[in-house]
Amino acid sequence: MPKEIIEIQSSPEASRVVLPVIFDILSKWSFTIDDQLIILGFKEEKVLRDCMEAPEKVELTMDLIERVSLILGIFRSLEIVLPAPHIADAWLNTPNENSVFKGVPPKSHLLSGSIDDLAAVRDFLSYQEHQ
Repeated sequence: MPKEIIEIQSSPEASRVVLPVIFDILSKWSFTIDDQLIILGFKEEKVLRDCMEAPEKVELTMDLIERVSLILGIFRSLEIVLPAPHIADAWLNTPNENSVFKGVPPKSHLLSGSIDDLAAVRDFLSYQEHQ
């Protein structure tokens, strides 16, 4: 688990602010609606659409808070380690031989649906920040 988790609490204000940011990040990373379902741990597209249309009505579960925190951490780290957006996007899509990724693009880990894989990408980037 990352050493630094961005504090997010469930409230209408938190949902209203953080969810649009998350959808913007996932869009910048070229994740489809189906991809976003997986990354955010949603089972139904209707739930995702409701979150997009009325984020202030969404109660952030602990699972969603953790996923959102990890996505924000990954985004922040990418901005530090690879400040040019096109390079960060390319990194997400390029097969990586590091033992964390085992020859697959980091994006594949984000699409596994596992919080552990989101955390692995976050931890890897956090480590790179401090090198």
